[in-house]
Order: sequence, then structure tokens, then C-alpha cells
Amino acid sequence: MRWTGWLREADGSGDVSKSRTAESRALVKKGSINIAVNSATKTPYMPRLQMTPYGPLWVAVFLMFCARAEAQDGPQYDPVNGNAAIHVIIPNVNPVFFEEVTEHGGDPSILIRYTTLIVNSWFDAAAPYHPTAEAVFSDQSKVAPYDSKDNTALNVAITAASKVILDQCFPTHAATWAAMLDLVVGEQAGNAAVQEAIAIGTEAGEEVWYGRLNDGMNHEGTKGNRESMPLPFADYTGYEPVNTAFKVNDPSHWQPAIERMGTGKYRSQLFVTPQYGQVFPYTDLWSLDLPLPTPEKSNIENRDDYEAQAKEVLNKSADLTEMQKILSEFFENKLYSLPVSAVVASLKKGNNLMEFIHMYFAQEVAIFDAGIWVWAKKKEFDAVRPFTAIAHLYGDRPIKAWGGPGKGTVRMPASNWTSYLPVGDHPEYPSGSACLCRAHSSVMQDFMGTNELGWDVQFEAGSSFVEPGITPAENMALRFETWDDFADVCGSTGLWSGVHFEASVTNIKAPCTTIGLAAAAYVRGLISGN
Repeated sequence: MRWTGWLREADGSGDVSKSRTAESRALVKKGSINIAVNSATKTPYMPRLQMTPYGPLWVAVFLMFCARAEAQDGPQYDPVNGNAAIHVIIPNVNPVFFEEVTEHGGDPSILIRYTTLIVNSWFDAAAPYHPTAEAVFSDQSKVAPYDSKDNTALNVAITAASKVILDQCFPTHAATWAAMLDLVVGEQAGNAAVQEAIAIGTEAGEEVWYGRLNDGMNHEGTKGNRESMPLPFADYTGYEPVNTAFKVNDPSHWQPAIERMGTGKYRSQLFVTPQYGQVFPYTDLWSLDLPLPTPEKSNIENRDDYEAQAKEVLNKSADLTEMQKILSEFFENKLYSLPVSAVVASLKKGNNLMEFIHMYFAQEVAIFDAGIWVWAKKKEFDAVRPFTAIAHLYGDRPIKAWGGPGKGTVRMPASNWTSYLPVGDHPEYPSGSACLCRAHSSVMQDFMGTNELGWDVQFEAGSSFVEPGITPAENMALRFETWDDFADVCGSTGLWSGVHFEASVTNIKAPCTTIGLAAAAYVRGLISGN
């Protein structure tokens, strides 16, 4: 990764676009999307990333990247040349995720659930149009094969499939999902191939929905005799924390944090979806060689090691830089960092729509199965978070660390210390973010055929959600040169931001790489019909 400040013009505007020569830019038409690219490297110029995740702003930022066609008489879409996944589905779904599921793009277990259902429906809807591919859940007859010169049928099929999943997951937004399909179908509703595509997509979506409905995630919330009063995604495994938010009974184990919910309102965490570790995976996950040592340093009986790793967290907190803050927030947002990296790589390679769907499903399988493994291990080890260990070791003794938004490094009672990022509502070991990024990067290297990424990401001054209006102090940009670089930095952000200990990040590299490669092999097997 290369970190650079934006070039500043003599007028102090900081407009990086002015510093690019005309020779280094070209406007490339890809379907209905205009993407500014570097003519030498074929790298798409990304929009300035606003870290604030709320609906309208997020849509504006994402559509700058994905774009949408607009005509004088109202919204239109070019299904022949476009990619409905990028241009229509994702921009319509993400605002609902931020409204209904997540504040900053975290909360991975439930987000992964939703995104995997959607992307699996794309893959199954595309299978009838591929000469050899087998769907995961549906078994539909082959139809006229996909022709990359006309994406219409495939775009309609994946949008119809998405609508089925989204109607089930977010029924109060049914009008949005209907409008989404209408936009892609356009004026071709009477076309026989379009009608066939709607039927194929609808069946694929239904088969994926019902195929995954009872996979162990308790999506509808009926497990535990809750048929009459369901609690979607509620735990049914009987997990109970050793510690409470107010009392540490065993400092080796996870303690629920107290979260601020608004002015004067607080709540105690619950372990979110501990049953995720029991969900049925896509790959032969539990037959893979996935070694993970016990987190011995998090055992209070190994007091010297226990204290040493706590001090390491405090040292990183005291030395926290602007770059580390912004990168931590970037990787916290799982709706941007992971999926957009895949889109960028696909655009650079020039994938057609079928190739994009196959690649995108492969990285989704990697993330889904990596999440299952991580959650199973989190529940197994039930390891302490840094905030608990630090308060237990030092009580009200003064420490030096990041002092809160806009405060910089200060001296404070250890019991007041908190991490830069919000602490996850699940045990510490192993790191979910580090594993998801590693599995994602591994499968992307396989499908892209290279470790090269070359993704430039730009950040607006003051766009931090932790320190809004303050961080970064000026517009900044960074570049991820390789997929390994991307995964390494992702893991490091958990250490910089104070939510993880070192072992939680370093010990996942081998197993999560294996999961990513297994996902690639699994999807390639489906594509080949094996």
C-alpha cells in the first residue's frame, strides 16, 4: 500500500483532478457507466470516499462509481451493455442495509447473510444461460446461451432473482424492489426472452431462499419454540457469557460492552448470532486443514503475556495516526472495502457479465464460509477483548492512549479507555475482519489470476465517522498495490484501532487463505458442472 497526500494546486483547492494531465485520462464507456481510467494502467479513478455511511450520501458516492443512465424523460437503463448488479441492484440495496441492518457497515454476520443470499441467487439465475454451470439450489433446464454482446436476459434474470430474496428479507421496501426490476426490464416486458428471464430469475431466487432458510442461522426466528412469536436471527444455542457488562468473573473471557444508543441511553451487548458457527457451509469447510492455536496470551494465568499484549494495545492507541484511523474506518465498512475491491478488479480485467457473476459469487462464498469458521472459533474460545483486560489490569491507574474523538493522545484512568472503533458484539479471538479480508483476497487472486490489485482510494477531509469534521485534516489518498497488501492492512486495522490483540490477526492467515482457495475451487467446480 502506498499512502500519499493529495497534490494541492496553487489556489489551495486540493482538486486532484486538476493535477492529472489530459494524456493520463480517458473516458471509457462500459455499458451505461462512464468510468475515468488511467490510460497507462487501466486503473479506474475512484470517487472521493465519504466515510459517512448514511443513505443518500452513500448512494451518491456509490453511484459516482457505478453510475446509472438517465434520460431526459426520466430514469432509463441499458440492459444490453450494462451490469445490473453494479448499476442497479447494489445501489438500491445498500441504503436499505444502512437503514435496517448496520450503522457503519460493520455487523458482518447478518450482512454476510443477506449479501450471500442475493449473490447466490445471481449465480443460480445465471446457470441456465451457461453451457456447463450447475446452480447451487435450483435445477432449471438450459436455455439459449449467454452472448456477451447482449446482457439483457442475464440482467433481467439476476434482478428478478434479487427481487425474490429482497421481498423476503425486506418486505417493507417491496416497492423499491419492484421498481428495480421494472427499470431493468424497461419497455421489453412483452419480449419472450425477457419473460423467460423473469421466470428463471424468480425460480432461482425462490430456490435459494428456501434452500438456505433452515441452514442453522435462524433467519425467520422460529427456533427454540418461537413459531408464534419469532425472533429473527436470535441465538438458540444457549450461549451465556461468563462475565456481565458490570462484573468480570473471569478476565480471560469475553465481557459484553456497554454501548451508547443516544443521549442518556445505553445497552449491554449480546453475542450476535453465536449460531452462525453452526450454519451449513458451501465448501467442505470442516474437512479442511484449518489450524488455530489457543489464545494463550489471553489467559490471565499467563499474566506476563496477558499484560504484555494489553500494553501493546495501549502503545498502538497512544501512537494512533490519522492514516491508521481512516484505514480502520475503511475496513470497518464491509459494504465498501470488500465488494468494491472486487468490482474494481473485475472492471480492470474486463470481465463480461457472466464472468463477473461467477467471480463475485466465489468471493461471497469465501466470506460466508470464513464467517462460519470464525464464529465457531469465537464461541469456542470466548476470548477477552482488550477493553476488559486493560481495565482489569490497571483499574483507575493512569495510562497514556487515544482519548476520544478530537482529543488526541491523553493520560486517563485505564478504566475509561476504549478502542478507536466500536467494539464488536462478539468475543475477540480470532479476528473476523482479518479472516474475511484474507479469504476474500485469496479467492480474488485465484479468479483474477494475479496478486496485483492497484486500487486507488481517496478520502475527503473530515469524512471520519469517529472524528467527523476532524479526520483526516485534508484530502488524502492511498493505493493498494496487491491483494496480499489489502489483506495485511485490513488485519492491521484491528490492532491499530484497539479491538484486537496481535494473535487474533496473525494466526488467521493460513486457515483463512485455505478457506478462500476452497471457495474458489468449489465455485469453479460448479461452473464446470462438477
